[in-house]
Amino acid sequence: MMDIVRPSDVDVINLATLNISKPQPGMRAASHGGGSSTSARFPRLFEEVNFLDLDGRVTGSM
Repeated sequence: MMDIVRPSDVDVINLATLNISKPQPGMRAASHGGGSSTSARFPRLFEEVNFLDLDGRVTGSM
């Protein structure tokens, strides 16, 4: 989990939020409780998140 968000990251986060806010094909409602509402609503979101360093290389993923 990133503790510090640099100002240059804000636009990327906003774009990602806009892209995942639309319903995705094959996405189903979570029927179980627990977990954050975000992970329940978007079960695949964090499987597709990559962290990039300042040169654009993938440094890790969630």
